[in-house]
Amino acid sequence: MKSARKLFADHATQLLQSPFYKNWRPVAKSGAGYGIFSIAKQARTRFNIEQHPDNVHIITIKPSATYNNDPPIVISDPPISDPCWDSAGVLHWTRWANGVTPWDHFRNSSNPLIYIIEELQKKYKLSV
Repeated sequence: MKSARKLFADHATQLLQSPFYKNWRPVAKSGAGYGIFSIAKQARTRFNIEQHPDNVHIITIKPSATYNNDPPIVISDPPISDPCWDSAGVLHWTRWANGVTPWDHFRNSSNPLIYIIEELQKKYKLSV
């Protein structure tokens, strides 16, 4: 069985090699196993215009100690104004109405990081 960091590195490397995710980069020169990041612009809404006038966020995705059983750590700097994100900018996974978390739904796919990025694009209007 692969370690959490190795599995995350495999998923992140696959993502970094795709032309669809050209805005993403590894956080360390030694490879993607330590995390990936993207500088993203968030679409303006009436909820976020006051807090971050330029709406630019650095989104970092890092492996958790038990990745793929548990979701990776997703951080926004500056923090995104949404109940799913804490004041330090860390995404906390909530449950859908049916009691399933998004991670429960995505983690068994061939590359769950792709689905996390799609969620960031759709739900938070980030250009990642």
